[in-house]
Amino acid sequence: MPFASIKRLLHQKIGLNASSIGDSSIERAIKHRLVANKIEDVKEYYEVLLANSEELHDLVEEVVVPETWFFRNNSPFEAFNEYVTKTIEPKLQINEKIKILSIPCSTGEEPYSIAISLHRAGVSLDRIEIEAIDISKRSLIKAKRGIYG
Repeated sequence: MPFASIKRLLHQKIGLNASSIGDSSIERAIKHRLVANKIEDVKEYYEVLLANSEELHDLVEEVVVPETWFFRNNSPFEAFNEYVTKTIEPKLQINEKIKILSIPCSTGEEPYSIAISLHRAGVSLDRIEIEAIDISKRSLIKAKRGIYG
C-alpha cells in the first residue's frame, strides 16, 4: 500500500503517470532514497515525503528520466519550421516575437534544436523567444550552462 501511496503522491505533485516510466523505475528510485535516508520501511518513507518537500524533490530527481538529444525525430522540426514560416511569421507585427514553450526541456537540447532549426529555416533569431521548463533542477542547471559534447 505505501508504494501505491507514493505513486499517487507523485501523480498529485508532478502529474507523473507511473505507467509512462514503469513501476520498476519508481521502485528503484524509492529504494535508492530509502538507502540515502537510512530508512528501512516504505511506509515511514512515505510519511517523510509528506513532511519534507526537499525529500520529495530528491525523489522526483531520481524518478525523472533526463533523456534528450539534439534534433531528436527530425520530421517534427521540419513540420514546425514550415508552420512557422508559412503561417505564423507572415502574420507577425513589426516588433512581435514568436513565443515558444519547450516542456519538458531536460538539459536543453530540444529548445536549442528549435532555435537552430528555425534559424536554418530563415527565421531571424531576434524574432524568437523560447521558454524552456523542466521539473528537474539538475537538468536545468546543465541546460543553463549550455555546454554540450
